[in-house]
Amino acid sequence: MNTALNMNAVQEATVVSALLFPGAAAGALVGGRLADRLGRRGTLLACAGLFLVGALGCALAPTVSIMIAFRIILGLGVGAAAVTCPLYLAEMAPTHLRGRMVTINELMIVTG
Repeated sequence: MNTALNMNAVQEATVVSALLFPGAAAGALVGGRLADRLGRRGTLLACAGLFLVGALGCALAPTVSIMIAFRIILGLGVGAAAVTCPLYLAEMAPTHLRGRMVTINELMIVTG
């Protein structure tokens, strides 16, 4: 990124890590309501769309400003999926596996 977008190491770190969090916070705030309105599956599909648009936008961004915008869009998908995925797993899992499935999902997020 430093050659294609003329960024130094601090700018790279800011764009790659820090700018995902505002979008993730906003996505987490609206993710639950969206899951109630669209359903769990519909919300996860919308999150997948946000992931696709955000990733392609980041990969093809010609300027730092456009990269920032797409990182925030990607963050929206991350935040909404972080709320919706455990809901979906808990509702779809058989009763005897429910706790295990949600716990493993969260464990994989933390260790990943």
